Amino acid sequence: MVKNKIQMMLSYKNKMQISLMDVLKVSSKQALNNKFSNNRFNVEDLIKICDYLGLEIVVRDKEKQHDVVIFDKDDLKK
Repeated sequence: MVKNKIQMMLSYKNKMQISLMDVLKVSSKQALNNKFSNNRFNVEDLIKICDYLGLEIVVRDKEKQHDVVIFDKDDLKK
């Protein structure tokens, strides 16, 4: 599940789930907990989380073992 991978990334960077409140612009701990409980993350959320953690999202061609595209904060709507 996506939420488990987000929690792994947070752990890898020694960050707490609560630190994502500002990143995801949620108004309460309950709203953040609901996002995790319901596994409700979109691509923009993932890009924001990765940027906060100093990571990036890479789409890789499995067959050719080649990176096709990298998503980062520049891909977010202005």
